[in-house]
Amino acid sequence: KLAGIDEISPLAKISYPIQHAWHLFIIRLAIEKARMSRDDFMVELKRRNIGTGLHFRCIHLQKFYRESMNCQPGMFPNTEWNSERILSLPLFPDMRSTDIDDVVATIKDILRRG
Repeated sequence: KLAGIDEISPLAKISYPIQHAWHLFIIRLAIEKARMSRDDFMVELKRRNIGTGLHFRCIHLQKFYRESMNCQPGMFPNTEWNSERILSLPLFPDMRSTDIDDVVATIKDILRRG
């Protein structure tokens, strides 16, 4: 249901022999196409009662690494680029088809309004 939305891309299936648990549904927001930051997108989803999460922040910018290893922004630009764009959408065992439809419709509406 997200396939036709140019501003986002779900995780791709990997080619090596690993079975993904799919305990999180991660997407990457194309902030240039969406004309908004990932954080603004998340705020708008929350305003419309759709929770999101940030599960994969770049580790080198966490307090421990900044303070103990002197890690600085710019050291790993690809990691930072991805970290600024990914978020987790709702995914839980009791999620119904209507819940999925609501999430997708809300995403489309937010991105259409930009």
